[in-house]
Amino acid sequence: MGKGSGVFCAMLFSCLLLTGCAENPTEDIVVNKNEGKLEQAIQRENKKDSDTSVPEKYTDQFQADGEKIEVSVDASVTGLEENKPVVRVKPHLITEEEAKRWADVLFEGATAYEPGEKSKTEIEDRILQLKERISDQDKILEDYGSQEEADRIKKELEEEIKEYEKQYASASDTDEKIPCTWEFHPYGYYDDLPMPTSGDANYEGLDKTSQLIAQATVNGHQAMVEVDNREENDYRLNTQWFLYEDEQEWIKEETGTLSKEEAVKQADEIKNRLGMENWKYAEYKASEAENIQNVMVTYTPSYESITTLQGPLIDLKSEDLYAANYYYSSLSIGFENGVLTSVELISPMDVVQIENENVETMDFEEIYQTFKKQAQFTESAFLDSDATETGKIQIEISEITEGLFRIKEKSNTEDFLMVPAWSFSGTLRVDGEDWGKQQFLMINGIDGSVINTSLGY
Repeated sequence: MGKGSGVFCAMLFSCLLLTGCAENPTEDIVVNKNEGKLEQAIQRENKKDSDTSVPEKYTDQFQADGEKIEVSVDASVTGLEENKPVVRVKPHLITEEEAKRWADVLFEGATAYEPGEKSKTEIEDRILQLKERISDQDKILEDYGSQEEADRIKKELEEEIKEYEKQYASASDTDEKIPCTWEFHPYGYYDDLPMPTSGDANYEGLDKTSQLIAQATVNGHQAMVEVDNREENDYRLNTQWFLYEDEQEWIKEETGTLSKEEAVKQADEIKNRLGMENWKYAEYKASEAENIQNVMVTYTPSYESITTLQGPLIDLKSEDLYAANYYYSSLSIGFENGVLTSVELISPMDVVQIENENVETMDFEEIYQTFKKQAQFTESAFLDSDATETGKIQIEISEITEGLFRIKEKSNTEDFLMVPAWSFSGTLRVDGEDWGKQQFLMINGIDGSVINTSLGY
């Protein structure tokens, strides 16, 4: 449960636009609160020959929220050139066969085993590795940059050695392991945890979660594949991921780096080998810290050959009656110092049916005017405390993109709809400081309603 995290400030202005209303527009502009109008519009036949109203570039400048916010638009505009479908989808339950496929590919032929206690030999090897790490004080200092950090790491390693020494006495004398049975178990089974109850805040809902975990030694290091499925109406959590359990210790010894082109090429090969050819490139991120180059390549699913737009982390436990109960879909492939270290699949979907192969959508200028209008109904009180105390907020829209985006149907706990939508993204500056690229607004291309991306409708 906790395998991902949302960053509030990354969606700062999105929250401001979508929830921070000093006063509301006269007409209802929120998806699925329009008494069936969207559902009717989805069934309309598209009689337009082509959407010739989409420009390649769009520029504008205006003030919002009583002149507290400056909005400048100098954006490339990318519209859908082919049919614009509406696709009904539902959460996909990850299977044992899919877990096996990930293990076959990512374990590189190594045998998959059930998680279990380490043998005496494995503990001895691990203690030796840790002691060798502690003995190289210069290397620890080089890796962590300060004596204070080096001392902290040394203390943590010493504590880990003590814990392994305690385990040694009762550890098995043999290295015999049980081959993976590829069976799902209740949450806590693998860690011998007491079964959680509904009143236990630390495990809220996890008693309804099924897990499958497989381990293997890959290139001399402990790796694992885990699947978590939770198919309950209050919220759903279907995830599958691969990682090295001991990567922090050995990855610093690797010295390779990847360019964007190299990382995307390798990630493409991995996702295709995993049987996920229909997932399309969405984003590349890279950073460096403590002598490690971190690279993440992210994909989103495609429907009818159209790539879906990215969304933030949904508030699964929102008290809002119509909020979504399932994260947006993504596939992330991570590299550190040129080495594949993680693959994470979140919220896969199954297609139920095509509701409309080519739905009629609004002209681009109508969509843009909706964006401009919505920006007038904001107030800076909905920024966090740091931003609220500043004197100048600037929004720079650099990309306006049309794609498919997932929304929740009103009072439907089973299915979702993928609809044509427009994403407005760019840079937020607070008192001249760059707060990074973010998505400011998502507008339903069918009826011009604003999609609250943190609630999923």
